[in-house]
Amino acid sequence: MDLSLPSALRDDKRLHSEVSPTTPLSPMTAGEFRALLHEAVQEAVQEQLDPLCKRQDGIEQSINAKQSVADSLQSEVAIVRQELERVKESHSNLQERAITLECQSRRNNLRFAGIEEPSQHGEDLSDCEKKIRSFQVETLELDPETVEKIK
Repeated sequence: MDLSLPSALRDDKRLHSEVSPTTPLSPMTAGEFRALLHEAVQEAVQEQLDPLCKRQDGIEQSINAKQSVADSLQSEVAIVRQELERVKESHSNLQERAITLECQSRRNNLRFAGIEEPSQHGEDLSDCEKKIRSFQVETLELDPETVEKIK
């Protein structure tokens, strides 16, 4: 901390004149002294405040720049979240479609073991279908109306 006299006091000739027995001192009134002291204190405070104000300005600029970056990142995060939701929805739709296609494929590919195919004994395809429907009703105990609806 600089303890030197502020310029208002340094420049005042009455305070720094060579004091000698022959040099008369000009008297300073109390009001003049208060004004001079007030000016000196203001100058000293201002000298101390100027660097702090500059530092504060720099800090404020830095904070504003960081806030701008944070705002930009928040908007990017919002965009990424929207895209993620869109991708999740698309993924869900694709999973449903895959399950549906797999179920349809399995439904169309039922295999019954132990029933001879028509090509082996000269039977036609309708005889094989009758055997399977009979198996579903008699062995699996499915409703005959339900069995008839199966294609």
